[in-house]
Amino acid sequence: MNTKTMPHKILTDHDVLQVIGAHVLAIGLSFTNIELALKIVSLSLAIGYTAWKWVTEYNKRKKEKGNKK
Repeated sequence: MNTKTMPHKILTDHDVLQVIGAHVLAIGLSFTNIELALKIVSLSLAIGYTAWKWVTEYNKRKKEKGNKK
């Protein structure tokens, strides 16, 4: 049997433990009342990123128009 596929070897891998920990944390948070706060933070980040992207694209197009003249 290949030792790389043995369960006790997989569970000692640092990346695997991080992923398992992240999943456990996500499941734990979903059972608490923090879910609403996380939704608000997520929505705020999405709106902020969209506004930032619009501004950077506007400035990029404005700069390109200025260089063409």
